[in-house]
Amino acid sequence: MDQAARVWEAIREIAAAEQSPVTLRHMCLACESTVRAGSVGLYLASEFELPDPLFATSPFSEKILELHATLGEGPSAAAFEQDWPILVSDISDPAYERRWPAFCTEAAGLGLVSIFTFPLALGAITVGALEIHSDRRQSLHGAQLAEARTFAEAALVLVCDYLAGISSVAGDDFSSRLVEIRWAEVHQATGMIAAQLDIALDEAFLRLRAHSYATGRSLIDVSGDIINDRLRLTLDGGS
Repeated sequence: MDQAARVWEAIREIAAAEQSPVTLRHMCLACESTVRAGSVGLYLASEFELPDPLFATSPFSEKILELHATLGEGPSAAAFEQDWPILVSDISDPAYERRWPAFCTEAAGLGLVSIFTFPLALGAITVGALEIHSDRRQSLHGAQLAEARTFAEAALVLVCDYLAGISSVAGDDFSSRLVEIRWAEVHQATGMIAAQLDIALDEAFLRLRAHSYATGRSLIDVSGDIINDRLRLTLDGGS
């Protein structure tokens, strides 16, 4: 059995155990259990040309996904720009700290040590990224790296199906682990800011990110306050 067949078999086994069609959720869980390099996160390309969090296999990975989106820098943003895997064995390496100072500082505070990001590309278009997060220093190489790359290829197929509406993500812990549900509030809040301040969506998103970072609160929490009229941003940066 070749590498691709083994990867798809691992995905289908998890789906079969739940008596469910194969979904992105099963792919992420299979990647986590097969590659054994850490928990797994999945991004989609967003309208703001940044990785948009979709799914995480653990609360730890969910925090890293949101950190990327809040800061707009880090391995996932670089993988989207370069369309090439970003393999970081230790984010405390000075080269990475110079490249992504805010991300490395904040991520280290969350306990992240190693991070491996694989863009999901259709020709010149990157539609998403598969990312592995670890709280220990390690490298991906040989068979383990090949497995991760093959899971990224499987993820590309399933993401394309997802975008086409062919399959939906479902399963246990749907509401707590599917970042997409809460991330929809970020998009809603961005639209509200744009309308209230009469600015473009990309500028509205930057203002939302800036407020989130400045106050040390999550994008999702800040968005909830805006949606429920507990917070209103102003053009001068206040609230």
